[in-house]
Amino acid sequence: MRDERRAARGRAAAVVSAAVLVIGACRDRQGAPRDQVTASPDWVVSLGGADDQELSGVALDRDGVVVVGTFYDTVEVRTGVLRSQGYGDVLVARVDGRGQVAWARALGSPKADFGWAVAAGADGAVIAIEADGTIDVDGARTRTPAQEAAGFDLPILISLDEAGRRRWLSTLASEEIGAMRTVASRGDAIVAGGRATGRDATRDLGAGEADCDQRAAVVGRWDASGRLQWTRCGHTRFGVTSQLVEQVAIAADDDVVACGQFAEGPLAFDGTDEVEAGDDAPALFVVRLGAAGTPRWLRGVDGQTLANGCGGVAVAADGTALVASNADGRLGGLELPGAEVVALSVDGATRWVASVRQALGEDRGRVTALALDGDQVWAAVWAKRRGVLLAFDVATGARRGEPIELGGVEPAALAAGDRLYVAGRFAGDATILGRALQARGEHDAVVLAVPRPGGAGG
Repeated sequence: MRDERRAARGRAAAVVSAAVLVIGACRDRQGAPRDQVTASPDWVVSLGGADDQELSGVALDRDGVVVVGTFYDTVEVRTGVLRSQGYGDVLVARVDGRGQVAWARALGSPKADFGWAVAAGADGAVIAIEADGTIDVDGARTRTPAQEAAGFDLPILISLDEAGRRRWLSTLASEEIGAMRTVASRGDAIVAGGRATGRDATRDLGAGEADCDQRAAVVGRWDASGRLQWTRCGHTRFGVTSQLVEQVAIAADDDVVACGQFAEGPLAFDGTDEVEAGDDAPALFVVRLGAAGTPRWLRGVDGQTLANGCGGVAVAADGTALVASNADGRLGGLELPGAEVVALSVDGATRWVASVRQALGEDRGRVTALALDGDQVWAAVWAKRRGVLLAFDVATGARRGEPIELGGVEPAALAAGDRLYVAGRFAGDATILGRALQARGEHDAVVLAVPRPGGAGG
């Protein structure tokens, strides 16, 4: 399970309408990338302990951020030392706008439990976790006695108030191992995605209308009280291998955009054309669903992906879906060498593709997160053991400004507000935006606030 978590961190043609491949780098006359900016952070919060700690999600709240991740053994926070009850526990914390840990808590069982993603609003946060054991969350248990006897993993959504106390929890329960890897919120809507846990998984949740076979990619929508409204599943024809939704986002019109990976296709959501995985599976898919869950379109990249095929997704004000693709293959008539930001219009047409590797002048690297920021989108990149932030114009895909070097931080999540907030991990002795830090264990979890850069892009 721990290996799977680390790996996860690591042919219906798409409609191509005046698509543009954007190089993205501002270069000097010799063709070298322009100098990169190493900004000074407003604050850095390191959460370390005796073993391995990492953050995988960050979301803005009313005054600061909420972060979620996983820790092993112990983790030190301002409020004290948290101890794992088992192999790994969920770590969730709130950091205020001054960089102070307002509260932190561990959620765990004697088995292996993982924190994956967080979505936050004015009245609290919703976290997506995965539990191998039974977790007691403020008096509510995540398993029934029958589920405890069955002993399978459970993907869980937990709503927490501003003080970190449970408001509600919802489990996707069935007879096989499953995952809830991503969550997003907008207004009263909450959308999450992952892998279905078994046949009739949605019926166990009370939805009833959709039959999610085990290993199917699944997207679900909940209301603000934790009641499931609908689920939609992506199935392959043979159902032999696992499909996974890795990222979700909600548009202003309540459409849902989800992306992830699949293998041994073809893959289809109810009512969509099929997309093929090609010979080098797993492959990347992007699906757009209406507010009621009706599939609008499905696109696939015919080629091989990295461990996290979809590094992030966001939806611009005009409905354009922005997807971080770590796929090496073809999207319609375009070749994708890997590590791109792809813009898809409301009808699924490819508007532009911006190459992150070319923007950095690197032959390796992957996009680990996206964050919409007005008329630009930020991409967090991990390339050759260094973290970098890049900004692209939403309308054209052109690079904006200079890359921001994060030093030894491996970014896993990104949020854009009054500052840029980065969550992830680092190892050993690391210089993070000019500050020297030393990990206390194999990795330390870290969240940092980066001032917004000024000036026009290149």
